[in-house]
Amino acid sequence: MIRKRIALVFIVVALSWVVLSGGHAWAEQDRGSTGDPALVHLDFQVNLPTILFLRIGSAGNTIDTVSFSVTDIPENQPTVPGSLSPDVRVGAIVADNAPIRLRADSSGDMLSGGDNMPFSTISCTGTGDFSSVSGLAFDTTANQLIWSSTGRGFRQGTFAYTYTNSYDYPPGTYTGTVTYTLSAP
Repeated sequence: MIRKRIALVFIVVALSWVVLSGGHAWAEQDRGSTGDPALVHLDFQVNLPTILFLRIGSAGNTIDTVSFSVTDIPENQPTVPGSLSPDVRVGAIVADNAPIRLRADSSGDMLSGGDNMPFSTISCTGTGDFSSVSGLAFDTTANQLIWSSTGRGFRQGTFAYTYTNSYDYPPGTYTGTVTYTLSAP
């Protein structure tokens, strides 16, 4: 009786070993003999899509506001610096030498009650990796090219904004939003 149980356990263990060793649980298997190493290979695969990251201003879901305090007539104060020069951060995982483009939609006007002012009264100058942006006025279109580069990497700098003072608009607090889009093919 004990021999039958031992034989049954041996058969179950042997069959389990055959099933497991012949299955697909290992990428490869090898047995080395005395003095020879056992070598196996394992393949890896990483799926890396195109990834773009853009942040202008504060992190999170905050929309920063750049304010301009006009305190004098245009002859005495022709341009007014913005209250904020937001940080600009761009990250791109793209193909070799792929173009990366930052565009702005300034097609809507800034509004104050029933009065409007175009975004062309505001210009932008970049620093750091965005120093190629110099005195660039918004052109009031939906797809203005602001900055471009090529290839992978992380870029950072700031954008400083300036309002061009004018007699063309009545007093008021004008507000509006420019939407930036980062793209790569």
